[in-house]
Amino acid sequence: MGSILPAYGIIKNLINSFFLSPEYENYSGLSLTLNMSFFRSVSALLLTLIVFLSSCTNTSKKEKTIPEKSIEKKSNYVKPTATFQDTLFIDIPAAVFYHADSLQLQAIKAKTDEGVFNATMHEYFYQMRNARIVLKKEWPAIKIIEAKNIRYLYFKKKNQEVAIIDLNTKGDPYGLFLFDSNKDPQFTDMMNIDTQLYFYFKK
Repeated sequence: MGSILPAYGIIKNLINSFFLSPEYENYSGLSLTLNMSFFRSVSALLLTLIVFLSSCTNTSKKEKTIPEKSIEKKSNYVKPTATFQDTLFIDIPAAVFYHADSLQLQAIKAKTDEGVFNATMHEYFYQMRNARIVLKKEWPAIKIIEAKNIRYLYFKKKNQEVAIIDLNTKGDPYGLFLFDSNKDPQFTDMMNIDTQLYFYFKK
């Protein structure tokens, strides 16, 4: 509204200058009614213009962008430490699926949007199920091991070398390690399980 007032003052001054100017006095013989009618018409037009501009200004000020509700995604949390401190020993070719314990899952759920948490758990479930199906069908000699209520994975190779993995260092609540007793264990992308199995065990 503040930007409209100067315009109003300018137009008002122009009208006053016309009616108060010497040139206006030369028309004094004209009808007073005609002059007043003209003045009213200009005033009405000016008032309409001011009201219109004022409404446009107010509308533009009221329009605000409403920010989307922020959703805490999986990458925004740090996986809580394991409740259990047990160690799982593996010394044979295996596919080791590890699972977060119940208290870890409760802590993750408390810090994550419910919809995101449910969708993430659903995705892990189907990825792991698909990986098991591929292993049983294409790689039956590879033992499937479920690591539950475990913190450490202790892998021992044929040459007696040892690799110890602390699952607290893994951000995902679920995951898969492949192990060939001749190689170091490898964390595996379950989305590409077919390719990962081939390149790990064949090469």
